[in-house]
Amino acid sequence: MTCAWDAYLSLLPLWIRKEVAQRDKDKLIEVRLRLGLPPMLVYRNESCFLNRICTTDDLMFCVNIASKFSPWASSTLKYGYITGKGGHRIGVCGSYVDSDHSIGIKEPGMLNLRVARDVQGVSKDLAK
Repeated sequence: MTCAWDAYLSLLPLWIRKEVAQRDKDKLIEVRLRLGLPPMLVYRNESCFLNRICTTDDLMFCVNIASKFSPWASSTLKYGYITGKGGHRIGVCGSYVDSDHSIGIKEPGMLNLRVARDVQGVSKDLAK
């Protein structure tokens, strides 16, 4: 499986990025950021918490980077996610603004940053 790992790391706040970069990237499935709680790293067979609390600034950093500093322009936000660089999907929960012309995140409460991976040859047997 291949992954745009540098693109994934760029979506994370710097302090979380350093922690995640030091761990097993091949088994990481997602990073969960919840306001007021420590980040959770979810792997295939286990999960762990980091030793610091997520702030509103941490969550807004991820939203701004993924949306290229325009969360109002993200057409998928109304479905609850933003697609970041490398195809990594970020689930967004929290307060949002919904008007006739746009939808935007006002105050995120939780983000779920899923690692996007290519699986080579997965449909090989279907082509026969």
